[in-house]
Amino acid sequence: MPIYEDYLSDASLPTDSESDEEEPEESIYDERDEEYWNIEDLMDDHRPPPMIEYITKLGCVTLYGCITDPLRSDIESVVPIGSVRTWQSFWIRDGCVQQGEEFSYDDWDMIGEYCMQLCECCFENPSMERIRSCIIRILNLGKFVPRRAGRAVLPRALRRR
Repeated sequence: MPIYEDYLSDASLPTDSESDEEEPEESIYDERDEEYWNIEDLMDDHRPPPMIEYITKLGCVTLYGCITDPLRSDIESVVPIGSVRTWQSFWIRDGCVQQGEEFSYDDWDMIGEYCMQLCECCFENPSMERIRSCIIRILNLGKFVPRRAGRAVLPRALRRR
């Protein structure tokens, strides 16, 4: 009588591949791609306030820079001095602000709320410093402070030869 060896199927053999099945699937997109999409979604779903509506013409990369670039605090370089006073009053929660400036207390509130939402596209809990920096960077892209006059130059036709 022939001797039969026990038949063992491949399924009965121990495998090391069980740990492969437990690993989470790796995303092909990096975190920055997802942050860009978050910014795009916010811009599509929620328009910015009228005073900064120009940002709808900016790309996500520019807005991403406004959100994530190093912190900035020089508000006086991007808005007129009257608006710097309302900015300061807004951040100390002083509702007694003189009207007639470029930005009122309510304007700062709307801008701040929108910039907070932008910052939340890239940071889970953005700090107040991050939000203020984002506001300043966005306002810097607008034309709120007139450029300083340069030195007058005579046209070539009127220059002495």
